[in-house]
Amino acid sequence: TYQNEYSNYKNFKNAPYPRFEKETDLMIGTEGQLGIITEVELLTAPLDDVTYMFLLLPRFEDNIKPHLEIFHGVQSWRNEILACELLDSNSMNYLKEDEKLGNNQDIIFLEVKTNAFEKVFSDFLMNLKLTPDDQIFEITKAKYHQVRAGVPRAVFETNSKMGVTKIGTDAQVDENHFEQLLLFYREAAKIGVRYSLFGHFGDGHLHFNYMPSQNDYQKSLSHIEGLYQEVLKWKGSPFAEHGIGLLKQKYIKYFYSPNQSQVFKKLKTLHDPHGQFFPQGFMHL
Repeated sequence: TYQNEYSNYKNFKNAPYPRFEKETDLMIGTEGQLGIITEVELLTAPLDDVTYMFLLLPRFEDNIKPHLEIFHGVQSWRNEILACELLDSNSMNYLKEDEKLGNNQDIIFLEVKTNAFEKVFSDFLMNLKLTPDDQIFEITKAKYHQVRAGVPRAVFETNSKMGVTKIGTDAQVDENHFEQLLLFYREAAKIGVRYSLFGHFGDGHLHFNYMPSQNDYQKSLSHIEGLYQEVLKWKGSPFAEHGIGLLKQKYIKYFYSPNQSQVFKKLKTLHDPHGQFFPQGFMHL
């Protein structure tokens, strides 16, 4: 509960907000660590009819060339392809038999605007040199969401049952470094610990998750820590989607510029003068 000038909701609504002069001072995605959001305006995209598809690829451990061809190709179709998602072959092992797709293959899902489907299919998908057309399928919306959402849920449940904190990445890199990211994950697959790879493939944003036993926990953690050093060199984001919290503090601090640290200090001083909101949080780095 706020004290002094922030003693109640009305006072909070009328409290002054920080004004920053440069666009680079803006900051979003603070995971609710600053306090209460009192007002929001949202601009949403038009709701388009969507056709759902999936492509069967070789395992990324064996051959990443088909993956890279699709990744680089979809960048020219960002207005027509609303999502490009990956589930690797290992991810299928966490689904029920009737949910699985492919035969020990990686899966790439596409959400394509229906009014652009024919053009995407003829001008992009049919021109893929490394993915035969008999490996390209349409899928229902219900089946797509069942499979795509089922994997992250199953991975979380598996780790919970084993009593370990998830060892995983949430890294995003630009188009020029995506191949290096895939190659890192291919090496990560070789340490003898169960794993899966999935995520927002078209955005260069993938989640690699170890499912370690208690004995494998430290080995898995040590290997993943090596990725953060590489992502820093690639000028990517180590945690592009999920929260920073306490476990990731020591990794994220290297990615903050002096400008960002100054913004954190301004925000905390103005809105949390007593350090009551998440006092051990990332803004106290």
